[in-house]
Amino acid sequence: MKPGPLLYVARRWGYSSRKQASVRRSILASAGIAAGVAALIVVVSIMGGLQQGYIDAILEISSFHVRVELSSETDPIIASEKIQHIAGVVSVLPFQETTMLAVGPGRKTANILVRAVPDDALARDPAMARALNFKSSVNHLADNKIYMGSEAGFLLGIGEGDSLELLNIVSDEQSGIMPFSAELHAGPMFRSGYYEFDSGMAFISSNSVPAASMKGKHWVLGIKLNQKYRDFESKNRIAAILGSDSVSIQTWREYNRSFFGALRTEKTVMMLLVGVIFLVVGMNIFHSMRRTIASKMQDIAVMKSFGVSGRDLNSIFIMDGFEIGIFGALAGFAAGMILARKINEIILFFLNLAAQLAVLFQGLGFKINQYTYQRLTASYFYLDKIPVSITEFEIFFIIISAVASSVFAAVLASRKTALARPSEVFRNE
Repeated sequence: MKPGPLLYVARRWGYSSRKQASVRRSILASAGIAAGVAALIVVVSIMGGLQQGYIDAILEISSFHVRVELSSETDPIIASEKIQHIAGVVSVLPFQETTMLAVGPGRKTANILVRAVPDDALARDPAMARALNFKSSVNHLADNKIYMGSEAGFLLGIGEGDSLELLNIVSDEQSGIMPFSAELHAGPMFRSGYYEFDSGMAFISSNSVPAASMKGKHWVLGIKLNQKYRDFESKNRIAAILGSDSVSIQTWREYNRSFFGALRTEKTVMMLLVGVIFLVVGMNIFHSMRRTIASKMQDIAVMKSFGVSGRDLNSIFIMDGFEIGIFGALAGFAAGMILARKINEIILFFLNLAAQLAVLFQGLGFKINQYTYQRLTASYFYLDKIPVSITEFEIFFIIISAVASSVFAAVLASRKTALARPSEVFRNE
C-alpha cells in the first residue's frame, strides 16, 4: 500500500476519534511532548550558560590556559619574555599566591587568596582585567594597596581607602616558623560576578611588603592562548623552550580535570533525565494508542479482509505517532527557545510583581520581615542576570528523543493489530 493512502487513513482515524472524545488524543499527546521539550530546553540552556560562564571565569582569572610553575632559580620576567614569542601566546602573567588572613578595622576576619603580581599586571593580561571588571582608572597596582573583591570588602567591613592588616606564617631555615603581618589600604574593588572570586581573592604588587611573606613560593606563569584548544601543542613548545627551568606545566584541562569531570557527570545525569521524561510521555502515548486500536478492531479486520497487510496497518499507527511526536517537538522547541531567551525578563517580572504584592500586604496590615522582603526582590540574588547557552547538538538530541519516544510507543501499540480476525467480524455480522 502506498504512503499516500496510509497517511490518509491515519488522518481520518485521528479525525474520527476526535468526534468521540471531548479533547483529541493526539493534541493531548503532542502537548505533553511539547511541555517536556520546552522544559528541557530551558533547563539545559540555563545550566549550560552557568557552566560556560564559570568555565570562562576560571580560565581568565584562576587557571589560565597553561600554567607553568618555575624552579626557584628561574627569573620569572626572563621566562615570561621567552614564552611571549611563542606563536599563539596572547599574554603571560608571572605571579605568586598564598592564603592570608585579612583583618578589618572592626576585627572582622576573612581568609583570602592573595596573588602577588607585577605592577603592570592589568596591562599584561587585559582579559583578566575585563573578567574582574576593574575600574578603568586602575592602570598600575600601588605598593601600599590591596585590590580585593567587593564581597571580601563587605565581609571585612571596609571600603576603598580603608586600612586592613594581612597576617601570614613564613618559614626560614635559620629562624624557623615566624608570624608575619603588614598593613595595607584597600584599593578599588573588583566584581567578577562570581562569589568565589569576589569573596576570597585579592591582588597586591609583587614589590609590596606582604609579597615578602611569599618567599620560598614558586613563581607561576599564567599563559593565555588565542585558541584554548591548542593547549597541548603550546605545552610542548613551552617545555622545549624552558627545559629544566620549569617544575611543572599544566594545561587548563589538566589543572581543572576534577571540576570538568563533575560537569560531564552533571551533563550525563541531565541527559538521563531527558530519557526518563520522554519514557513517561511515551508510555502515555502507548496506552492512549492501545485504546484507540481496541476501539477500531472491526475497521482493522475489514481492511485485512480486503488484502491490507499487517505491515501496512502498523504503518498507519506509526505515522500517527510520528505526527504526534514531530508537532509536539516543534511546538516545544519554539516555546522553549522563547522562554530561554526571555528568562531574565520573565523572572524580573515575577520578582517585581511579588515585591509589589509584599508592599500591598504590608499596607493591609500583614507583617513581612525584611529577610522575606529581600528574597522577593531582584537585589537579593548575586547574579545580575542568568546566562543562557545551548548547543545545536543538545537541541537536536532533545527533539530526536521526543520524536523517537512517540514513534517507539506507536510501534509497540500497533502490534495489537495482529489480534484483529476478519472471520470473527463477519461471523458477528
